Parts: sequence; C-alpha cells; structure tokens
Amino acid sequence: MQKSVVREVLVAGIAFCCGAVATSILSISLPQAVAQRASRETLVAQSVVDDKMELKFESRGCQRIKATQVSCDILVTNIGKERQTLRFAVSPNYDPIRTNAIDASGTVYTAQTIQSGSGLTGGSKGGEYFNISLATGIPTKITSTFEIPQEITNLGALDVGYLNNGGGYTKTAIPNIGTIASNSASTKNPCPPCPTRNR
Repeated sequence: MQKSVVREVLVAGIAFCCGAVATSILSISLPQAVAQRASRETLVAQSVVDDKMELKFESRGCQRIKATQVSCDILVTNIGKERQTLRFAVSPNYDPIRTNAIDASGTVYTAQTIQSGSGLTGGSKGGEYFNISLATGIPTKITSTFEIPQEITNLGALDVGYLNNGGGYTKTAIPNIGTIASNSASTKNPCPPCPTRNR
C-alpha cells in the first residue's frame, strides 16, 4: 500500500513495523468511516476509541462461515476507571443499537446474532438482548453474524450499537474492515450439478 493511500484512509497515528501497518483511529462517524475507505486492502486490527464512553473497539476481522453468512469479531475494552455494563441486541425493539455491517458500496446489513461468552441475542436460541459487565482494561470479544451475499468480499465498516449503563443509546463505527476471509467449506456450491449420464 502506498503511503499516499494510507494517509487518505487513516485518521491518525501511522506506524510501519516489519512491513505491517499499525494504526490508531480516533472516534469517527459512520458516513466518514465509509467515505474514507479509499482502498480494498485489508488493514489488520483497526481500532477506535470512544473517549466519551471510555471504550476502545478493535476489529479482529470477518470470515465467511457459510455461503451467505459472515461472522465478525471485535474486542471491546473498558478504558475507564469504573466497571461498565453494556447491552447488545438484534431485536427491532432495540433498533437504535442494532449492529450493522456496511460494504464498500454503502449497502447496510443488520446483525442476525450477537454473542459474547454465554450471552446471545438473535437466532433460534438467543434472547431479545444480553448484558455484559466490563472490568477495566480487559478486552472482551463480541461476535456478530450477518447475512451477506457471497459476491460481497469486502466490508467498509462495522457500526457497533450498544446501550451503556447510563441508559444512552450509542453507536461506534469501526472503518476499514477490509477483506472477508474465505472459509473453503462455505464457498462450495451447496447444490452441485448432477453428473451427466451417458445415453
């Protein structure tokens, strides 16, 4: 990746080490996040700090786990001095905090499930929402799944929604998610053509 492209993509903090790009990105709105995705190349471990909520969000990438199903992992870290409780939901009743994935063309895909440890919302076994309690300084993994067509191979951003312990609806956009990793089993044709019979 050329330096000129990197400067357009990143908001702040660029460091080159052993051929990799390490970044630290300040809190950014969703339209900016999608607009600033100037490259389709994958930038590993994009991070966003929400100073107001005292939370750090770090993308750990997305993987296609079925033909049209994509799983995305993020790490959430409480960088404040007090324990925080966050609520995640996929129910329409919690529409302001539903997490979305956005592809390079701006198409939005709403999370079908969100999980962290034993907490699960959505799907046949999940509840309407779940809460997690975050101790300070300890990263916690959150996994969201989306229905995304197989021809979509890149994501421009993840827009992570949650309800904080103060009762406020909040969303934080993580830009430059990049390439959706391929799972060979998920990309196989589920209905292969029948072999031709000799007549």
